[in-house]
Amino acid sequence: NGVLYQFWVKDVSTNKWKMIQDYSKSSARWTPTKPGKYLYGVHIKDEKSNQSLDAHLYKEITVKGSLFGKTIMLDPGHGGSDPGAVNGSIYEKNLNNSLTKLIAQKLTSLGANVIYTRNPDSNIRMELDQRAAIANQKMPDLFISIHHDASYVKGYSMHYSSYRPYLEVSGAYFKDSKGKTHYIIREVNRRAYYIENGVEKYITIDNTAPATIYDSTPSSAAKNSKIFANLLLDSMKELKFISPRNNPVSDHNLAITRWTNMPSVLIEAGPTNSTLANKSNQNAIADKMVDAIKKYFN
Repeated sequence: NGVLYQFWVKDVSTNKWKMIQDYSKSSARWTPTKPGKYLYGVHIKDEKSNQSLDAHLYKEITVKGSLFGKTIMLDPGHGGSDPGAVNGSIYEKNLNNSLTKLIAQKLTSLGANVIYTRNPDSNIRMELDQRAAIANQKMPDLFISIHHDASYVKGYSMHYSSYRPYLEVSGAYFKDSKGKTHYIIREVNRRAYYIENGVEKYITIDNTAPATIYDSTPSSAAKNSKIFANLLLDSMKELKFISPRNNPVSDHNLAITRWTNMPSVLIEAGPTNSTLANKSNQNAIADKMVDAIKKYFN
């Protein structure tokens, strides 16, 4: 007599079985749509048998996505009592949250482990040092801080810091207003210290800082931050409804990118306006950002 085969698959994450092909003499093809653990089953019986099955075989299968094993931390900017940029009824923090969730969904579907500084479903305020501390405790493979600019700022931009005071400062320097180079010896409480004529001095690193600190011997985290920032730019250039700002990739001293000890980039995804609040446009930005992440790791 002939032998009949029936094929099943179970998604372990949902504990649900699905029949791939009912009893027949032919083989079956199954293509998973997401990474994860699955149980693949074959029921076997004689074509003359009155039983539901005469024998069976089950095998566990792990499907790995292109980002399987990678941990990516997303940092939705602002939140709670800090709305970020405001344009009428459009709040930056809401744009940051919605874009973060779209990116997270797409990354998870590719097998990535997505974690957050602030969960985008929460409405709490977090200070920059709290965010950096969480990132440095978890040490993800990549850190992305997601922001939108003021409504009058046109275009998108990417920001990283070659200066990483929590890693090392051996090549960290700045030039003063007279063009003289000073080398940093440490940073404490947003003050970057240096020696001039045997006297210890400091500059305060904030929005009014007199100079930008760079690192002539950047760490691997800083080098990879620059690589990822440029991959983001290349991918975002494919969008039709928004363009990059002038000098869209910047090496400067934003707190969240200089205090984190892994590859980290802050993206200003565009102005806080109705175009960027459009769900279709948000989805397109998320797609391009995920494309850049895939290129970075692969």
